[in-house]
Amino acid sequence: MANECYNQVHIKGDVENIASFMAEIAEIKAHLKQYKTSTYPSYILDTKENKEELKYMFDFDIDEILNGECLFSFTTKWTPATNELVLMAKHHKLDFVLNYDELGDGVYGEAIYNAEDDTLAKYDLDSSDLDPIEYNSEEDEYLFEGKSYESQYDILQIIFDRKFNAVTADGEPAETSI
Repeated sequence: MANECYNQVHIKGDVENIASFMAEIAEIKAHLKQYKTSTYPSYILDTKENKEELKYMFDFDIDEILNGECLFSFTTKWTPATNELVLMAKHHKLDFVLNYDELGDGVYGEAIYNAEDDTLAKYDLDSSDLDPIEYNSEEDEYLFEGKSYESQYDILQIIFDRKFNAVTADGEPAETSI
């Protein structure tokens, strides 16, 4: 389906808090299966000013909780469910890293939430970052800086790392001056 944003979430924190968080995800998933529509816990629905703006989650894939961490993924329409995840993580006192993409609209990025500080950092590529990527339909490959790639995700990760992690073209950390 067009305009689907893939969201992959890595949550960290107390195992009991993760279990409670994931129980809510399971409830959202069950509600979706039964009613063919998504929902959120009441503490989000009761406080969210405009429920029309909620990014509803669907197509879940959930891993098990191991050592205070859990990885799961889901889909939203057009953009990631960053604000909704922040509300849930804050409620459960959990940190998360959210990686997301909807390449049809040029959405690719990462959001990092720290529950202790109640801070959210977002890192997004913009359309100009994607300009150097070419698609060769005859060879079914992507071209970037004179190299061919089977997947555009490999290229996007290179661009992302360069922009936000100060990595040079050869993959080594860039020197920074203070």
